[in-house]
Amino acid sequence: MKVIDALCQARAFENELAICFCNASGRLKDKNEFDVLTGRTQVCLPFYGCIKNLKQNKEGMIVFNFDKSIIEDARKAYRLFE
Repeated sequence: MKVIDALCQARAFENELAICFCNASGRLKDKNEFDVLTGRTQVCLPFYGCIKNLKQNKEGMIVFNFDKSIIEDARKAYRLFE
Protein backbone atom coordinates (compact mmCIF):
# COMPACT_ATOMS: atom_id res chain seq x y z
CA MET A 1 0.00 0.00 0.00
CA LYS A 2 2.89 2.37 0.62
CA VAL A 3 3.92 1.84 -3.00
CA ILE A 4 0.54 3.08 -4.25
CA ASP A 5 0.77 6.17 -2.05
CA ALA A 6 4.33 6.95 -3.16
CA LEU A 7 3.54 6.46 -6.85
CA CYS A 8 0.48 8.71 -6.76
CA GLN A 9 2.44 11.48 -5.07
CA ALA A 10 5.33 11.08 -7.51
CA ARG A 11 2.97 11.32 -10.51
CA ALA A 12 1.48 14.56 -9.14
CA PHE A 13 4.93 16.12 -8.75
CA GLU A 14 6.48 14.94 -12.01
CA ASN A 15 3.47 15.80 -14.17
CA GLU A 16 2.66 19.06 -12.37
CA LEU A 17 -1.02 18.21 -11.96
CA ALA A 18 -3.66 16.92 -9.57
CA ILE A 19 -3.95 13.14 -9.37
CA CYS A 20 -7.32 11.61 -8.52
CA PHE A 21 -6.57 7.93 -8.00
CA CYS A 22 -9.63 5.68 -7.80
CA ASN A 23 -9.17 2.03 -6.97
CA ALA A 24 -11.52 -0.82 -6.11
CA SER A 25 -11.63 -2.07 -2.55
CA GLY A 26 -13.09 -4.97 -0.65
CA ARG A 27 -13.04 -8.64 -1.56
CA LEU A 28 -13.31 -10.01 -5.08
CA LYS A 29 -14.59 -13.52 -5.63
CA ASP A 30 -13.20 -15.16 -8.75
CA LYS A 31 -13.79 -18.86 -9.45
CA ASN A 32 -14.32 -19.84 -5.81
CA GLU A 33 -11.23 -17.89 -4.67
CA PHE A 34 -11.15 -14.55 -2.87
CA ASP A 35 -8.77 -11.68 -3.52
CA VAL A 36 -8.44 -8.57 -1.38
CA LEU A 37 -8.50 -5.36 -3.42
CA THR A 38 -6.22 -2.61 -2.07
CA GLY A 39 -8.39 0.49 -2.37
CA ARG A 40 -6.25 3.54 -1.40
CA THR A 41 -8.41 6.03 -3.35
CA GLN A 42 -6.74 9.43 -2.98
CA VAL A 43 -6.15 12.97 -4.22
CA CYS A 44 -2.56 14.21 -4.59
CA LEU A 45 -1.27 17.67 -5.50
CA PRO A 46 2.19 19.01 -6.37
CA PHE A 47 3.87 20.73 -3.37
CA TYR A 48 1.38 19.05 -0.98
CA GLY A 49 1.48 15.33 -1.77
CA CYS A 50 -1.53 13.31 -0.62
CA ILE A 51 -4.30 15.65 0.52
CA LYS A 52 -7.17 13.22 1.09
CA ASN A 53 -7.33 9.43 1.04
CA LEU A 54 -9.46 6.46 2.01
CA LYS A 55 -7.14 4.40 4.18
CA GLN A 56 -9.63 1.69 4.94
CA ASN A 57 -10.31 -1.13 2.53
CA LYS A 58 -14.00 -0.21 2.23
CA GLU A 59 -16.11 1.58 -0.34
CA GLY A 60 -16.14 5.35 -0.07
CA MET A 61 -15.94 8.62 -1.94
CA ILE A 62 -13.79 11.72 -1.73
CA VAL A 63 -15.17 15.13 -2.69
CA PHE A 64 -12.41 17.72 -2.78
CA ASN A 65 -12.09 21.25 -4.14
CA PHE A 66 -8.69 22.86 -4.59
CA ASP A 67 -7.29 26.13 -5.85
CA LYS A 68 -6.11 25.62 -9.44
CA SER A 69 -3.35 28.18 -8.89
CA ILE A 70 -1.44 25.38 -7.12
CA ILE A 71 -0.96 23.75 -10.51
CA GLU A 72 0.17 27.03 -12.09
CA ASP A 73 2.64 27.60 -9.23
CA ALA A 74 4.02 24.06 -9.63
CA ARG A 75 4.54 24.63 -13.35
CA LYS A 76 6.38 27.89 -12.66
CA ALA A 77 8.55 26.31 -9.95
CA TYR A 78 9.41 22.96 -11.56
CA ARG A 79 9.47 24.02 -15.25
CA LEU A 80 9.58 20.38 -16.31
CA PHE A 81 7.97 20.93 -19.70
CA GLU A 82 10.28 23.69 -20.95
